[in-house]
Parts: sequence; structure tokens; C-alpha cells
Amino acid sequence: MDIVEDVHDGEEESLGNDDHFAGNEDEIRSRQKLNSVATITNLRFQPITSSRFFIPLCRMVAMPMLRPTLASDLAKLEQEFVHGYREGASVFYVTTTNEDGKTMEVTEADKASWGPIWNAKNAVFNSFLLSNPDLAGFTNLFFFVCDGNHRRQAWLNHIDRLHRTDEDWHYLVDSILLDTNGKVGLVMQVMHDINK
Repeated sequence: MDIVEDVHDGEEESLGNDDHFAGNEDEIRSRQKLNSVATITNLRFQPITSSRFFIPLCRMVAMPMLRPTLASDLAKLEQEFVHGYREGASVFYVTTTNEDGKTMEVTEADKASWGPIWNAKNAVFNSFLLSNPDLAGFTNLFFFVCDGNHRRQAWLNHIDRLHRTDEDWHYLVDSILLDTNGKVGLVMQVMHDINK
């Protein structure tokens, strides 16, 4: 009889421990999000005051290794974009280096494929970059998207199909520049955490 009672007591203790862990899921998630926020802050291009600015969609390229692009996601995001870009919407996290630590320059072929409106937006953007000594080195570089690949592609598809000649639809979008060179694994983890 004592043995049965001891086993029963042990089971209750074990269940109590499971309840303890289950009750702390929100706390664990909060800590994980806080760690992600701190990590993103540490990854931001320095000086941090120069790390947030508006980038033309044409100057962004996908970094699909972080999250593959799905057709169903694109269709949904394009549907949500029918009224255009809303300032204050989700920020794009970008970097100037891909997963191999390489940059990608804008070529004459890229400019030829954009058309006159994107080229005009690109020229204004380059002037902005040149006006800031911290950003001047990025004047003719593409920005790789760490978070926002689906939005970028859906919005470009929509603009190209329905608003190719409408200057107001060729948007510069709110972006935060990260320094990810040699830190791709960390970036992947953080972007996964913030998208949960």
C-alpha cells in the first residue's frame, strides 16, 4: 500500500512539473521575442540613426533562403495591396550582402528593365544615399530582403501588371538596414522568431 501511494505521489509531482512548464510558455515566448529584438538592434547598421530609410522596391532583391516564396502567399498579399502602400505598415529588414556575404551592383541591364518611372525613383534614391556619408557607399547596390520577400514580390507583381505607368504606385518603402555579413545563421533564427 505504501508503494502505491509513493508512486501516486510521484505522478502528481511529475504532473505539477509539466503544469509549471506549460504555464510558462508565454514567458518563454516573451523572452525569445525580447532576445530577437535585442539581436536585431545589435545587427542594425551603424550608426543606428542611419539604418532606417525608404528604399524603392526596384532596388530590393529577394533572399529566398530565409523563407521560400509561395504562390498562395503572394496572391493574398497582392489582394491586400489593391489600395497601395500604407506608410507605417510592416518594415522591411534588408542587408547589402547575400547569404554568401557578396554585394550585387545595379547594372545598366537592370535599369533598362525597370522603365522610366523606376529609373527616376532610383535616381532620387541614389541622391539621398550620396547626401549621407554613412550610406554613400551603397549608391549602386541592391538591398537583399531578410524579412518582407513575399510583400516585395506581391507588390511588384501588382504594380507591374496594373500600375506600370502610374508614378504614385512606384513606392519607396520603410526599411531597416542590417549588417548581416558572416551572421546569416543568426539572421535566419531572428527572422523566424519575429514571424512566429
